[in-house]
Amino acid sequence: MKNYRRLILASILVAPLLAYAVYSEFAGHERSPVSLASAGAASPEPRKAINKSSAAQGDSDNFERLSRELSKLKGELTEMRRISQLQANAARGYMSEPEAQDKRLADDAYKAEQERLNEERVAHIETNFRIEKSDPEWAPKTASTLQDALRQNHLDQGLAQGIDCRSQTCRVELNGDNSTGDHMKSIMRFIHEVGSEMPNMDADQRIDESGNMHTVLYLSNAAETGSSGGK
Repeated sequence: MKNYRRLILASILVAPLLAYAVYSEFAGHERSPVSLASAGAASPEPRKAINKSSAAQGDSDNFERLSRELSKLKGELTEMRRISQLQANAARGYMSEPEAQDKRLADDAYKAEQERLNEERVAHIETNFRIEKSDPEWAPKTASTLQDALRQNHLDQGLAQGIDCRSQTCRVELNGDNSTGDHMKSIMRFIHEVGSEMPNMDADQRIDESGNMHTVLYLSNAAETGSSGGK
């Protein structure tokens, strides 16, 4: 009796399980075509999504590349404009402040060196003139000739500060306003006129703040005046 009851209880428990298994098997077969069809119909969508994603990534890469190239071109254009402006400034004599400062310093140093060399040159000429012996016959005759030449060129009226002749060299000191350039032209004509008798010449010229020109001429009939390049 007990065994019979157990059999009935087992049948009651197993029957639903078998029914569920059969139903599941049958339902699986019924749904599988639909699932396959659905899968087949839906399969292009992921591919389309993948293609769209790849295209979007490609567009983004191209945009970034074009942006980099555009930025590079802008930089090159800016540099070309800068170089062109520098070249134009140099052609017109313009320069940056540091360049201008360097040029001023270089010019000042060059000017100071030239002044120093000129002072040494003039000092050497002046020394040689001072130690030159005086010729009592030649000196006054030559001084008179020079005075006449100064008069003819309008350099005698308050402009000639003195004429000092020795044995072969004469020192002529002149002062004048050279604001118009006429004073210098008169000096050049004077030198030209006495050149046949006094072929060698050295000069020291200085212009003060007022524009007045102070000139000292060393005229000589010697082979050289004691200064290289003073002819």
